[in-house]
Amino acid sequence: MTTDYLIPKTEQFVEAIAIAIAKNRILQDAKDSIESVKVHVPDAMEQVEDILDGTFEKIWNAQGADKHRQMFREDAMAAISAINLKLLSIG
Repeated sequence: MTTDYLIPKTEQFVEAIAIAIAKNRILQDAKDSIESVKVHVPDAMEQVEDILDGTFEKIWNAQGADKHRQMFREDAMAAISAINLKLLSIG
């Protein structure tokens, strides 16, 4: 059985997945908050994404954010492992 199709667990890839998970959770929280307000604002989510994109790197790289970054890296490793397990089971 070959494992050439498994997703790599390199530090750079895990970091990219961790950032994506963190950003997605923040955007989902923002979306939920916007939807809880019963006022319709055209393109509200796009506006929020623009604001968050501009500040996310500062938040991610902030001093003292190591614990949060590590939690998101662990989430990324778990996601990669789950995908690889699924790939192995269908291979």
